[in-house]
Amino acid sequence: MNTKKDTAKKSATLAAKVLTNVLKADANSTACCFAYQPKAPEELLRFRRQK
Repeated sequence: MNTKKDTAKKSATLAAKVLTNVLKADANSTACCFAYQPKAPEELLRFRRQK
């Protein structure tokens, strides 16, 4: 039973790290091919490299 909980906890931690890195990459990239790009929410500012 404990190994299932440990595996689930490690998987959740890994998923959180991966998604945080994706958000950081997304916040620091620009897209010039889109005609409409909505304004980014203020919460994304914490993932930027340059503040």
